[in-house]
Amino acid sequence: MNVHAVEALEFARVRELLCQRASSASGKILADRLEPLTDLAAVRTRLETVGEIVALRLKEPQWPSLTFPSLEEALLRVSVAGAVLEPDPLLAVAEALRLAARVARFFRPPEQRESWPRLTAIADRLLVEKD
Repeated sequence: MNVHAVEALEFARVRELLCQRASSASGKILADRLEPLTDLAAVRTRLETVGEIVALRLKEPQWPSLTFPSLEEALLRVSVAGAVLEPDPLLAVAEALRLAARVARFFRPPEQRESWPRLTAIADRLLVEKD
């Protein structure tokens, strides 16, 4: 993307504000890594997804918390063969799985799936349940 356009759009400032609004350490890291998109279709898709998030937050006060714990320590530790998780990282994994299940359940009813198609598609990738 054109450097002048990035500066004119104050992308760094927008990214900084997004980092401040992130509710988890992982969210802050992901927000800080964002770069401007140059593909118009990708921009539209992201804007539509953000629009769904904003509408959902306004309409659904029971929306589950998105403050997922950081799993960095647990993932680094289990990347070593034979590694065992200490209690704190294991609890973080359990909390992340609990929150993922809660979000997935929220989007399970047909009326939620119809109202929030983009978010439902994301939620469907969070959890695989055995029948």
